[in-house]
Amino acid sequence: VTNLDREHLDHYGSMERINESFLEFINKIPFYGVAVLCADDDRLASLFPHVVKRYYTYGLRERDGVVPDFLATDIVLKQWGADFRAHFRGKNLGPFRLTVPGIHNVSNALVAIAIGTEMDVPVDLIRKGLAAFTGVERRFHLRGDAGGIMVVDDY
Repeated sequence: VTNLDREHLDHYGSMERINESFLEFINKIPFYGVAVLCADDDRLASLFPHVVKRYYTYGLRERDGVVPDFLATDIVLKQWGADFRAHFRGKNLGPFRLTVPGIHNVSNALVAIAIGTEMDVPVDLIRKGLAAFTGVERRFHLRGDAGGIMVVDDY
């Protein structure tokens, strides 16, 4: 779960009901599953004490002295990607490189690292997979560059 926001307020009627629904969803995870929850989202983090199922947190920063299970540090954002170091419960997993832009993609990469780790995928394979990922069609897709002008398709 990446965040809890006001989307679908028309359906749920209130933020309280949205929070309850997400908590109910998370707490229905089967015994063999695990939730991966963003520690950077204040609303979502407020639900952590009420989660009864197994979960990992991920994030880009410490929060009130609490370090997320999966943490990105030494983040360097580039025009078409990012470099960062990933950590799992204090263990340095090493450097990672993304070829998709934006700090949100560093956060998304932490989710992939968490899921891969949970499924016992070797860290080197996770690293290679993330480095090879070029994004999805029509989401900040570079179509061309001519005379210093970039044409980007981002529906």
